[in-house]
Amino acid sequence: MGQEEPVKKYKGRGGPRGGGRPRINPEDSKLRPNHGMRAWPEEWTLIKRFQKCVFKAPKKTEQALVDLEKAVLGFQNPPE
Repeated sequence: MGQEEPVKKYKGRGGPRGGGRPRINPEDSKLRPNHGMRAWPEEWTLIKRFQKCVFKAPKKTEQALVDLEKAVLGFQNPPE
C-alpha cells in the first residue's frame, strides 16, 4: 500500500541528541540553592534531626533555635 518510513539508527547512542528537559532561565528557576557543608557523622545526625523539624514546623523550629542560641551562644538578638 503506502511506503514505509525508514527506521532511524542512532549508532548505539540511545536516541536522538537534545532530548530531555528544556533549559530554564536562571531567574525563572525555583530550585533551592546548594549549601555545601562538612560534618562528622555525629554532627550529621543532629543536622538531619534539625532538618526534619524545619520541614515539619518552620516557625516553631525558628523560635526553638532563637532560644537555643540565647542559651548556648549568649545572643540577645540572633544575627540575620
